[in-house]
Amino acid sequence: MKYRLKSAIRSRFPATLIIKAWLVAWKDSLSAVSDSYSQTGEDRMLLELFGKKGITKGRYIDVGANHPTKLSNTYRLYREGFTGIVVEPNRSLLRLHRMIRPNDLHLGIGCGEKAAVLSFQHATSHVLSGFQSEGLKTDNFRSTELIPVLPLDLITAAIPDEEFAVLSIDVEGFDLQVVLGATETLKRTRFVVIEGSETDAEMMEVFAKANFSLIEKTKHNLIFERKVAE
Repeated sequence: MKYRLKSAIRSRFPATLIIKAWLVAWKDSLSAVSDSYSQTGEDRMLLELFGKKGITKGRYIDVGANHPTKLSNTYRLYREGFTGIVVEPNRSLLRLHRMIRPNDLHLGIGCGEKAAVLSFQHATSHVLSGFQSEGLKTDNFRSTELIPVLPLDLITAAIPDEEFAVLSIDVEGFDLQVVLGATETLKRTRFVVIEGSETDAEMMEVFAKANFSLIEKTKHNLIFERKVAE
């Protein structure tokens, strides 16, 4: 009943979602650094892994970044001095990113295996929005718009010789397509956090071929590390 009431309010008054998103972001940005902003502590795990590898600063890529602070795998890194590339097709959230995280590079597009223009479905709850795919977790959408999609390799090619500490991917069922368009990017990335399951044989095979091994898993995400010569 409570969920239905919230959903009805969001559907009728979508501005309430935007207001709440802004209030949460500004509160987080003005408060002391939290132990974790991720859904299940993925950012804390990453910092521990960085410490073991001697990574004290660097760059990240956040594909499907959504809200700039809430449930973010990269905001804690940003507060620790890391910066990176934020890819988020929701323009209202991207505007908020630019204000809260001005040192990042912000791209209002999607990422996929090939360059295309695809339908992006805005869900009543923005965390469930995404490109049309079988992985979308809701059928409660308020609008659809066409959004350009580029392979991640095409984006990172404009930043030559840059190494990335982590690539975070959360795109509601479109995750494999993002990975398939990131062949060269993966060669320059140390860790990957991606929404998925070990039972996804195709995804596991792609990471194995890219010389990554699964090192951590949470309720929602897998964390891979690329094997490098020490």
